[in-house]
Amino acid sequence: MGDSRGFLGDRMALHQIEASPLAVLLVEDNPDDARLASGILSRVSQPRFEVIHVPTLGAALEALASRPIDLILSDLSLPDSSGLHTVERLLAAGSGTPLVVMTGTDDEELAVLAVQAGAQDYLVKGSIDPRQLGRTLRQAMERHRLLAHLERARDREAYRATHDALTGLPNRALFFDRLQHALARAQRYRERFAVLFVDLDGFKEINDTFGHAAGDRVLVEVAGRLGGVVRQSDSLARLAGDEFVVLFERVASREVALTVAGLMVDAVTAPFTLDGKPCPIALSAGLALYPEDGRDINTIVNAADAAMYRQKLGGRTQAASTVASGGADLTTFGPSGRGR
Repeated sequence: MGDSRGFLGDRMALHQIEASPLAVLLVEDNPDDARLASGILSRVSQPRFEVIHVPTLGAALEALASRPIDLILSDLSLPDSSGLHTVERLLAAGSGTPLVVMTGTDDEELAVLAVQAGAQDYLVKGSIDPRQLGRTLRQAMERHRLLAHLERARDREAYRATHDALTGLPNRALFFDRLQHALARAQRYRERFAVLFVDLDGFKEINDTFGHAAGDRVLVEVAGRLGGVVRQSDSLARLAGDEFVVLFERVASREVALTVAGLMVDAVTAPFTLDGKPCPIALSAGLALYPEDGRDINTIVNAADAAMYRQKLGGRTQAASTVASGGADLTTFGPSGRGR
């Protein structure tokens, strides 16, 4: 795939760009037009360009896959592709590499459509001079850099809005959004899913004994241990404080969910030290299954939460499964993770 050196990434500072030529992939099947464009590019001094010329879309895709490209300058009409299809393929293969298209005087309307489809700019053949070409390419790369910067900023803001700052796990809002999707999918395909609430026991004592910074390290460690057990299709989130929650999708049975819960208990309660001192971690966990324990999100979540607090009142590290009647079908897990 095309790389994005220079203006497109943070790997090159401006002085490095000025010192090294920018790689321009020239896609042009007409030998005369290719020589003309290459000659003009060779006369542009700021920035300097290294031209890689290919005559077809297929060759362009191979070039993009085999070496870093800073910018694509392409004719819209090629032997193996034409029009917006050329634009779409180059943009997809370029993986963010800016594209400037060239067109004849009778195809300017198509060039405008190409820009609307994602090209940065267009040039009309027959009216290109070195100054215009250099300016167009510089502006295209700068616009692309700014757009990429804005997109990264939006991505960062979206991430902060949906993830816990300390552990990097999804937060409450993202978890409940995923839970809503899981419910819709389970209703549609008649599947089961389970929700496991996890709450650390004695976490206040850890903070009081070792300090809040150490407590944060414990939370990060717990998040990592829980994350090491869940499947890629499951969702682990930090709700608040020392509370975590797991969504197990496509669960075959309550027993399967409880077995995984036992593995998570084992993982979290494995020996852990802080500043060279033993720091035992204990937890309480409650499990609820759809549809047995509830057919809507609030009922399922409340069932898992209630099961967890029953276990917390019991004072033991264990996992529990509730039944729809509100009673408890308790399964205590020992070091092996098997119910007993």
